[in-house]
Amino acid sequence: MVIFFIPEFLILSRNRILILGGLMIAYFIPPSGKESIIPIGIGLGIPWWLMALTLTLLDVITSLFMIMNFALMLRVPDSVLD
Repeated sequence: MVIFFIPEFLILSRNRILILGGLMIAYFIPPSGKESIIPIGIGLGIPWWLMALTLTLLDVITSLFMIMNFALMLRVPDSVLD
């Protein structure tokens, strides 16, 4: 993730980087998704390709986290999940 942010400092201003970070956090709140976060980011002045790339990267990182911890999830008793 850090490798992703270093080039952003060359592309965007500090204020836009903070906006992008806030949108990345908002992406994980259930009612918001790609359909709302990408247009909001574009409206706030972030390039469309950067918004799409950022959210794709978040999805990939989340998926990798779930895949790598799936064995742990299988060991959780059913009574805890109900």
